[in-house]
Amino acid sequence: MKLKKFNLKLKVRSLKRLDKNLLSKIFKLKKTHYKFSFSSQKIWFKNNIQKLDKHLILFNNKDVIGYNVLRFRKINFNYPKSNISNNAYIFDTIIIKNEFRSLGLSKIIMNKSINIIKKKKYISFLVCKKKMIEFYKYFNWKIIPDQKITITNFKKANRHVWMYYGKKINIKKIKKIKII
Repeated sequence: MKLKKFNLKLKVRSLKRLDKNLLSKIFKLKKTHYKFSFSSQKIWFKNNIQKLDKHLILFNNKDVIGYNVLRFRKINFNYPKSNISNNAYIFDTIIIKNEFRSLGLSKIIMNKSINIIKKKKYISFLVCKKKMIEFYKYFNWKIIPDQKITITNFKKANRHVWMYYGKKINIKKIKKIKII
């Protein structure tokens, strides 16, 4: 498949600009990648998505073929003698529809997400499977040691790693990073 055959548009939407029809398309796309039912996708969305989150939706005509969400959160950096609070994004759920994979479309979403992170001057965190580390390193994401980070209401599996992008931080001096 050649990209010229497609009518691709990447749109960034806030929660209030996601109608039921669009949410349904996003949940159906997520269901192709994750083992969770449509109804559990809705419940997760209701419990985890906030109004300041950014939804990046890749369309081919009116078909949703890619999705990523940058979830806005507060973060605390604990240093030996001080604590610093900041804003951050959790980089979450990057998906490309199966028949559109291997066309470089994830790069379009990644680059737009990175531009949003840079523009806001936030730091961003993600959890990925070890097999995805090189993909994210290509976009200059860096690994964080597990013992340095905690996130409220999240349990990371052993096969996963934490990574960050954005503001330069001296990871060696930080005792703990807490995402709220």
